[in-house]
Amino acid sequence: MSDVLLQIGGTKLVLSAVLACAAWMVHRRVRLPGVSYPMWLLVLVVLLVPAFMPLPVLPAAGAEVAGLELAPAGASEAAGSPASFQTAMVSWFDAIGKQGLVILWLLGSAALLGWSLLRAARFRRTLMQALEPAPPELQREAARISRRLGLARVPEVNTTHARISPMVWSTGGRVRVLIPNFVLAELSDAEVRSILAHELAHVRRRDHLVRWLELAACTVFWWNPAAWWASRHLRSAEEACCDALVTVAAGSSAKSYASALLRVADTASESPLLPAPALVSPAGGIGQTKSLERRLKMIVDTNKTAAPGWLRTAAWIAVICALPLGLVYCGQPDTPATVDDATEAPGAEANDAAQAGDSDDAAAGAARQYEVAVQRVRAMLDAGEITEEQANQRLEGLRTRLAAARERTEAGGGDAEGAAEGAATGARRYEVVQRQLEVMLEAGEITAEQAEQRLTRLRARMAPAGEQAETSSGDAEGAARYEAAVQQVEAMLKAGEITAEQAEQRLMRLHVRMDGAAGRGRTPDGNR
Repeated sequence: MSDVLLQIGGTKLVLSAVLACAAWMVHRRVRLPGVSYPMWLLVLVVLLVPAFMPLPVLPAAGAEVAGLELAPAGASEAAGSPASFQTAMVSWFDAIGKQGLVILWLLGSAALLGWSLLRAARFRRTLMQALEPAPPELQREAARISRRLGLARVPEVNTTHARISPMVWSTGGRVRVLIPNFVLAELSDAEVRSILAHELAHVRRRDHLVRWLELAACTVFWWNPAAWWASRHLRSAEEACCDALVTVAAGSSAKSYASALLRVADTASESPLLPAPALVSPAGGIGQTKSLERRLKMIVDTNKTAAPGWLRTAAWIAVICALPLGLVYCGQPDTPATVDDATEAPGAEANDAAQAGDSDDAAAGAARQYEVAVQRVRAMLDAGEITEEQANQRLEGLRTRLAAARERTEAGGGDAEGAAEGAATGARRYEVVQRQLEVMLEAGEITAEQAEQRLTRLRARMAPAGEQAETSSGDAEGAARYEAAVQQVEAMLKAGEITAEQAEQRLMRLHVRMDGAAGRGRTPDGNR
């Protein structure tokens, strides 16, 4: 699950960054808020579209680890080597690092959501204590402007003695337009009408609903700079679009509206305003000199805000066509290639080495491949990428392939002296296998019946030494390869590269995991 969440997060980060850059280029090139607004909105919507369609374009899980461990057999496995250190770091990140990132992501989102809701609750409590019904003249003016804007329902208009900027306030229920008392006291009727028309334009555009979408996107992807960038430009485009509607709805000139904004900003600068929470749409540019300056220039030059209808329609069509991008994310193959490759490699390596006469590489390479596969499967199981049943199936498949490779090394020893040495080695091997099976039985990895079956098959293969001496030269080479692997493990033990326990485990795995196929490789009459 952690892998999937991180893959979705990474895909959303790249996608939102690309879309935000495209929106910024359109904004700089066209300079029409009616065209850039839907593109900035697209950035936030794509972030919130649930991604459930993986595209297997990422490397399979653990490819780097497998690449390190599938090196030629002569490569060192000693602890502390660069390969071992890199393998350990990758395994640690798979097991712990990814979960830590997901936990940090969730904690950050929860903290930001809690802080936003707390600010909204405090703001609401303050306003509820300061709200007053709007004068009848202001209510009638709001009804006239609403009809001009095409609003089916006139929103509630309130005044307040709290020091806030004019705004639209909605917490999921009724939509309120708030006009502070200092605006009514300082501005003329025509200027108040312009300010009221601007706020009603926000209601017509349903910008108060966009605030919820904005809050959700920035809360879930709080670590994504593209989300905050898009949010800032989205609000700026909203203000410009509403400014373009004011002169039509209020019936006032552009210069009169610009003068009203300047007087509101001048009055508001006399003392600090109450900060607005994320869910509120306050008048933009108040207290921000550069933002207000840009708005005033666009208000005076109406040609810079009025976008042709066909161009706005084309922008919205492009946005709708781009929405499906949010449904996909870059993922990994369903069946990690590294595990399958690692589990198949021992048999293939043994065959290649047998043809080349490289017995040391064949047996030792098979042991290393099994170590890599087991470690990777355990890491995937701990990370939640596969279930316990899938892990058992993959390990069972590995044991089956190793057993098939073991068939070719169990037939005999070549001559009388080789057969005698093979018998002595077989006795030692039987003791090792017996001890390991007891450990596996106590750990619950196998049942008592399975342990007895494996010992029975092992005894059956070790008994007919005469028949083993008469097997083909290919089987004799297989036995020689196994003996070479035993010698190599003993040499590594003497050199201090592995411990005695690791040596026993490697010999056990090389033998026990390969013993089941010997019976399957012979016909009922004892022949292959």
